[in-house]
Amino acid sequence: MSLGFKKHAVVVLLVLFAAWPATHHVLAQRYQFDPWRFFGWAMYSTPDPKVEIYAAEVYGEKARPIDLANSPALQETKDFAHRRSILGKWAPPHDLAESLMQHYPDSEGMMIQIRRLVLDPETATIKPQDTVYRFDRGSREPRFVKVH
Repeated sequence: MSLGFKKHAVVVLLVLFAAWPATHHVLAQRYQFDPWRFFGWAMYSTPDPKVEIYAAEVYGEKARPIDLANSPALQETKDFAHRRSILGKWAPPHDLAESLMQHYPDSEGMMIQIRRLVLDPETATIKPQDTVYRFDRGSREPRFVKVH
């Protein structure tokens, strides 16, 4: 290898190394994945993300909450919460909704609410961010998704 090639390779690696923290931050904000993962430096500026999952059986326009702690789908819920805390939006709740609909066959669908605690950059406080998915029986795709 020539000296010119080595210098060029070192410069490219340094640029990539310098650009990764900003790139990782933007990706973590957009896709809500765990900033402690994927070689990120955001771990030094944010708490370890926790994810809470709530679910409800849907009957028309009414919803009946499910006690997930005593649900037959408890393990699926725990597994999904763990995946979602790491992968963020890259871990959609489709499989959890399917599992819940199998355990609750009388419902017309499922409503799944995912709550993350996020750092609000405007106020520098931790606040909840909720994403709500509505799944109808027989459809793998959610009818709607709301983020608030």
